[in-house]
Amino acid sequence: MKISKFLKDELRFLIPRYVILTSLSFLISGILWRFDRGFLFGLILAAAAVLCETCLSAVFVERATQRRQIKSAKRIIRLSYILRMFLLCGTFILAIVLPFINEYAFFVAPIFTYLIYTFEGIIGTVKEHRAEKAAKNL
Repeated sequence: MKISKFLKDELRFLIPRYVILTSLSFLISGILWRFDRGFLFGLILAAAAVLCETCLSAVFVERATQRRQIKSAKRIIRLSYILRMFLLCGTFILAIVLPFINEYAFFVAPIFTYLIYTFEGIIGTVKEHRAEKAAKNL
């Protein structure tokens, strides 16, 4: 399967930010609680699951937009949602079952996606405002 340019760009955008936020979360948890390998493994497992879920979402949406019939596209989106939820629930169950993974850390990484896009939107708005201001001053 060929990876689309959109998905490649999205992964190039998300992966470094996930690495930074995972590292920060581990550092903060170590300072406030203790440095625990289980917490780190939980963060890594959750980040991997969320990134896989993002990839699946992009692939299924791309396939759905290529369909000519709305009914067929809706079916693909519904299937996508079910598969992505199975992926996240399955990895959460794995985090609970495996003794060397802290299951509470699993809840931290899915928040990263919202933080990344929120801060990127805020930073993008500030950059646009500064560019407009600079253009007016010329």
